[in-house]
Amino acid sequence: MGKRILVTGGAGFLGSHLCERLLAAGNDVLCVDNYFTGTKDNVARCLDNPHFELMRHDVTFPALRRGRRDLQPRLSGLADPLPA
Repeated sequence: MGKRILVTGGAGFLGSHLCERLLAAGNDVLCVDNYFTGTKDNVARCLDNPHFELMRHDVTFPALRRGRRDLQPRLSGLADPLPA
């Protein structure tokens, strides 16, 4: 039986690859991203998987505190917080 996993920043480059890997391992994945730097295109390959759910949400606003999850990798955050 797979785990229930919440991936914040899941539509980014690293997060999208992590989502694909977790799905391939048989897990249920909730991907949360505000699309500030990530895109829905990054997770396009996951969208048809019934074990994948995509939510557009900014994690700075509380909304995901309820419910059981087995793992929560936090990949949300700007890759370059000080743009040139």
